[in-house]
Amino acid sequence: MKNFFQCFLVGTLSLYVSCTSSTGVSYYPLNEGITYVYQLSMKKSSVGGSFKIVVNNLPAKQLNGKKVVPQQINMDGNITLTFIVNDKTGIYEYARQGPGETAPKVHSVPEYYLKEPLNPGARWRVESKTSLLKVQDTISLEYKILSLSEAITVPAGTFNNCIKIKAYGHKTKYAFTLNRQVQIKAERHIWYAPGVGIVKLIYRQDGETLQFGSGSVEMRLISYEK
Repeated sequence: MKNFFQCFLVGTLSLYVSCTSSTGVSYYPLNEGITYVYQLSMKKSSVGGSFKIVVNNLPAKQLNGKKVVPQQINMDGNITLTFIVNDKTGIYEYARQGPGETAPKVHSVPEYYLKEPLNPGARWRVESKTSLLKVQDTISLEYKILSLSEAITVPAGTFNNCIKIKAYGHKTKYAFTLNRQVQIKAERHIWYAPGVGIVKLIYRQDGETLQFGSGSVEMRLISYEK
């Protein structure tokens, strides 16, 4: 179960730095030394669990000629590193190094978390894995900025003027138990607080049938230190 969370988190908790930066950096400062503590609760095919996640911003470095910010994600001693770029196109994960791996693996396509322009209605796409389902597949999620003025309350406090983003995607897949095609759906909601970063995330996947299962994740910020 912890391996699942490592895969899930690195697709969620990452952000930025470069010579020409995007405006998104104001919604998730990645200065060295900032620490975030999150509570993550999940349910996957009727099995649930709760975990504490500690995220640390490490010193910026060069990776293949790009300036990146390594972000360390620690869950009960299992460490994942993500390497984040912030440039004029937005904020995206450039590479990832999972537990036990000796070097970062560069993504063939950048995985955007905030893509310019940061205006209500702006959209972009990211490939997502069906990590909450019994079947392993990918779904193309369309991200959309819904608002720049959301208020949200989590254990760390109440945050105003947050960016709220919704991502949604679906695809058809053959279910032999039903002898027909069914829809696999995924939906994600993320809130970014100015000067803080991600304060809340909700993610759901639905396989429509017991063969594929369903699952949900909720992550809330408990505390942060600058």
